[in-house]
Amino acid sequence: MYNDFFSLILRAVSKFGDRDLAQQRSGGFSMAYHNGFYALQSLSKRPNLFQTYGARATRASIAALAISISMVPACALAQEVGPGAPQPEGLGGDIVVTAQRREQRLDKVGLSISAFSADQMQAMGVQSATELASKVPGVVLESSGGSGLNGNLTMRGVAATDFSTNQESPNAIYFDDIYVSSPYETNFPVYDLERVEILRGPQGTLFGRNSTGGLANFITKKPTDRSEGFVSATIGNYDQKRLEAAMGGPLDDKTQFRISGMLDYSDGWWKNAAGPDTNAQKFFGVRGQIQRDLSHNFKAYFAISYDRNPRARIGTYDSQPAYLVNGTPQLLPADVDAYGTGPGNDATGYRDPYPGARKTAFNAVGYLKKERVSPTLRLEWNASDEISLISLTNYTHFKFAYAEDCDGTPLNACYFPSGQNLNQWSEELRMSKVGDRFNFTGGLYFLDIKQSNYQNYSFPAYAGTEFAFDISNVFDQHVRSYSAFAQGDYALTDRLKLTVGGRVLHDTKSFSSQVYYNELGDGVINTVYDPPLLGYDFSEATVGRAAKKKEWLWSGRLQLDYTASDDALLYASVSRGVKGSGFNSNAGGTTSLMQTPFGAETMIAYEAGSKLKLFDRTVRLNLSTFYYDYSDFQAFQLQGLTSFVTNNDAYMYGGEMELSVTPMRSLDLQLGVANLHTKVHDVNTSYSGVVDQGAVNAPKWTVNGLARKSFDVGSGQIAFVYDFSYQSKRYSSVDNNAMNLLPAATLHNARASYSRDGFEIAAFVKNFTNAAKQVSAFDYIALFGTRIVTYAPPRRYGIELRKDF
Repeated sequence: MYNDFFSLILRAVSKFGDRDLAQQRSGGFSMAYHNGFYALQSLSKRPNLFQTYGARATRASIAALAISISMVPACALAQEVGPGAPQPEGLGGDIVVTAQRREQRLDKVGLSISAFSADQMQAMGVQSATELASKVPGVVLESSGGSGLNGNLTMRGVAATDFSTNQESPNAIYFDDIYVSSPYETNFPVYDLERVEILRGPQGTLFGRNSTGGLANFITKKPTDRSEGFVSATIGNYDQKRLEAAMGGPLDDKTQFRISGMLDYSDGWWKNAAGPDTNAQKFFGVRGQIQRDLSHNFKAYFAISYDRNPRARIGTYDSQPAYLVNGTPQLLPADVDAYGTGPGNDATGYRDPYPGARKTAFNAVGYLKKERVSPTLRLEWNASDEISLISLTNYTHFKFAYAEDCDGTPLNACYFPSGQNLNQWSEELRMSKVGDRFNFTGGLYFLDIKQSNYQNYSFPAYAGTEFAFDISNVFDQHVRSYSAFAQGDYALTDRLKLTVGGRVLHDTKSFSSQVYYNELGDGVINTVYDPPLLGYDFSEATVGRAAKKKEWLWSGRLQLDYTASDDALLYASVSRGVKGSGFNSNAGGTTSLMQTPFGAETMIAYEAGSKLKLFDRTVRLNLSTFYYDYSDFQAFQLQGLTSFVTNNDAYMYGGEMELSVTPMRSLDLQLGVANLHTKVHDVNTSYSGVVDQGAVNAPKWTVNGLARKSFDVGSGQIAFVYDFSYQSKRYSSVDNNAMNLLPAATLHNARASYSRDGFEIAAFVKNFTNAAKQVSAFDYIALFGTRIVTYAPPRRYGIELRKDF
């Protein structure tokens, strides 16, 4: 399959270059790349043969060698072109990134990284982090509530879909190098950005927290010594009104400023036949920045941002009746009476009469409100042309409150409010040295997170009866982490570079959680508990040292980069990633004291790849392949009302391709493809016993593509953009079954624009086929005889106006 796949790529690419030369090289290219993937697949299926890290490293080296050999013909082709060849302008142009804590061209960084500049995001019409992630192969960013509640970032099958508010993700999100610890902070509109960098694979050496799967870094536009700014306005269906603006420049010869902000309001797109519609958007944010040169080599930068989601209607599900057939869960046919409540009805006697997606009848209209304030101080001292010292200090206060109709029906059967109040301090001291042959970055990092959380499940329709259920879970968590890190790269020859890095960290995490039964029926006669009764207490007073975890962890990286020419980079690496231990919340009241803590996870990652410029640099081709070997992988499950994390060994392997073709200045073509295979061992499932399962939110295939064509019209330009994203089927829980299966889906978007002299007007449509993409699904058979589902937004369209000055 891979042989045919990459042969097809070469045949397509050859249309823009020397056909005979491409054909001459395609056989060895595709065969060697096929061998590299085959080695990963074959060895991963026989994990018992490799019980030591030495053998695992040998296994990865075999695959890396096959891939490196496969690149030799392409490198020769690149060398024949010559470094002085002109570079066509377009969406695939060079981007400067700081993925290794220093400025480098994207194509010179030996990592699987996707980056987007502000101009590229504007041309694609990107308005949120979720939209941006859909344009990156192997990456998924979606909300478990199908709206703006939270952001579950998945990279290469590594995910944290547990919606408990205290959990940190294994894929870190950074905002101007500041770690965003709460997943409920991460689903946000994007505004006034300079660029976004998305790094796949472990990044725990240079970045301070929880990045075993990868990370996304959102970098804002900074003050400059030139007066500039812009105003952008959008109107769209569902009464969308979006306004974004920024301005900045010099205050004097040593001081610069920038202020930016955004408003984004729209009505709900989830239709409610029994009341107000939901999944509305309300957001406003403002960011102020000031920068001053305190001396010729010492600079201070201060920024403060304030973001708020005022209370908006949100939070519901599509309820689908389901039942068990010979112990296997299935959707309930309309003519089957499984619960004695009528044909096709769930256990409560209800069946949704609205067959289409995003329209239901529900009684409890939920809400969401958020608030975040985050000041940052950055001090930078350039001790010499080669050495710089940086201090980065941040405080973040974040809080949210949320409620949802968790049964998705008009029966008031389930109501779930939750919330969080979080305070975070971080400090990083970093020293960097940049030289001709040796580059080094090292430093110290401190992080302190204190949070208070609550979540409550209740069945209001059954209050005062034998089926009464109303419980509250309140829990506090305090994380304190210290770490030291260093990474250096040395040019062994003019073409070969060695990179070695590591981080040592000490984590302390304390946890206290209580469950109160406000009302609980015995299921037979009457209500047992009323008023509240403490039914669960996990704290130092009850479990002693188990409520506080102290642990030493370490991560590391060893990598070789080979620069075959100015247009060809090959790399191979072995990395060790870690994510600290944690604690499960107890929203459903069924988690035992023994099930509350879970252990740290460790991952050994083997990766190899290439970055090529071909055919007079009109073609850019990035390829990567990886194998992850997990010990105590933190796997997410939802059973009934209770979500929890367990430790299971696991492995994942696959690869990505990113192809960018600019055959002429006015045409851009892009294609991204990712293939993924995952296995989590010995999962205790609800229906199949203890079996191996696939990872959460891990589609076998993700494909994204884009085409942009522009035309000069007088002194202006007209541009048309089409893009799509595809995900094959996946699961919302590591307990893979039909109730949490998310079907394959494709989203299509289009945009047309006219620009002239800094002015642009554009029309856009997103999800123009109105695809009913499911983004989360949960098994409620044991509760109500249902499966509940959320969806991605429907078709959205509108007009944008922008003026740069």
